[in-house]
Amino acid sequence: MSILESYKSVRLTDAAIFAAGGDHIELGDTGMLSKEYFPSANLKMSESLVKAMRNYYDFLTAYENLLRDGLKESDNKIEIPGIEISNNGSARTVWTYAKQKEGYDVIHMINLLGIEVSNWRDDLGNYSAPPIIKDFKVKYYLKDDNIKNVYLASPDINDGKVMKLQFKKKEDSKGKYLEISVPELQYWDMIFIKK
Repeated sequence: MSILESYKSVRLTDAAIFAAGGDHIELGDTGMLSKEYFPSANLKMSESLVKAMRNYYDFLTAYENLLRDGLKESDNKIEIPGIEISNNGSARTVWTYAKQKEGYDVIHMINLLGIEVSNWRDDLGNYSAPPIIKDFKVKYYLKDDNIKNVYLASPDINDGKVMKLQFKKKEDSKGKYLEISVPELQYWDMIFIKK
């Protein structure tokens, strides 16, 4: 039995699935499921992976209304000055996209900066973790600037507890936007804007 020490690809995969409003079967009573025959116990989860999975599943449950409750895709533009972004999960970018529901805009950021390939399956456990990005700004262009507050939640920070973020309303040649101050991005951040 091998110990699953490297959990970078597990966290990135869960971030991508959960941010999109989905979920999947990856855990069983034997731990991490790795084969179609579920009782196979060929992988043992490290303590750090057990803690990370607990945080991710707690996050999925706590924020289900912002992850999967009647959200629609948004075409509002997102920029992170000085950082390469994508809207399709390309390697070496921060994957960003937004969704909306009545009263809320939700921005997802998944950190793929340290990932050199688009294949996230890391059978050998040798992928590097993405570099943590600290103290950066997000520009979120929007038509309705009737904003009450902006918040951040992440399964990677503060045990998923909500943090209120500082923001400024600005405008440039592309239109009106919020400049949002973000303290940190490890794997996945969810910013939600309450209108």
